[in-house]
Amino acid sequence: MTVSVFIKGMNECITYTFRSRDYDLAANVKSLVEFAQERKRTARARGYFASLTVDGDRLIYCDDSAETLSVLAKCPKPRQWQLSLDMVPSDPKAGQLVIVIRASPKEIAVDVATKDIDVLAASIRFVEEIFGLKRQPSLEAELANPPQASILIGCHFDERGKAVAEKMKKFLRLVRFVQIEVADSFRSDSIPEKVQAAIDRNDLYLGIATGERSHAWIDAEAAYALGRGKHIILAVEEGAGFKPTIAGSDREFLGFTQIEETFVGLLEEFRRLGVIGI
Repeated sequence: MTVSVFIKGMNECITYTFRSRDYDLAANVKSLVEFAQERKRTARARGYFASLTVDGDRLIYCDDSAETLSVLAKCPKPRQWQLSLDMVPSDPKAGQLVIVIRASPKEIAVDVATKDIDVLAASIRFVEEIFGLKRQPSLEAELANPPQASILIGCHFDERGKAVAEKMKKFLRLVRFVQIEVADSFRSDSIPEKVQAAIDRNDLYLGIATGERSHAWIDAEAAYALGRGKHIILAVEEGAGFKPTIAGSDREFLGFTQIEETFVGLLEEFRRLGVIGI
């Protein structure tokens, strides 16, 4: 089933196309409650916890997860449904997180509202995972507005990461990129404003994962870039163990043992996208 998923974050609503498999709504409700608990939040009703259309056109409103699961035990496949979850934090400083999911026979709509980019990335990734949503990029949409030759490289801030980034910068200069920035020098656990600004002023984001370690911040930066309508390209070193789930669990990446092995694939991608001047 092809569905449109609307992800609301960063004060905007972005539309993607996914292919969905069958899902167990009751199991997913439990998973969402656990998702909140793992982040020291409580999944509460936002007006109502769930609305379920069952037995033809009978609409049932549920006040909490227990009531929702009770209804789903009797009617596991509602024709239409909506979950409205206010993920209330135990620490008020943690900020707001609201997840609203609506489903009809032809569409699933997901609204994620939060000011925390990392929480937004994790929430989108989790919803994609439990509902089996796989991104199907639209080539027509990508080509409607060809990108400028400006790119931000995200890499690890160590000798290996910096060496790979330097080789990549030389290649990008040779193919006539007019603006090349590297996000290694202002890296932190969450996405700093400097990195957000760098993503905003470049049309492409190239994440390079090297070494077997955590690459969570590349996932978060890719999510932010995706939300800002940027073109994302990922290069993953063999053995790095990086799975680019935030950009779509089935998103392709360029694998390499030496970064030079990605150059042909990158040039093909630049030309496919119609990067201006390349």
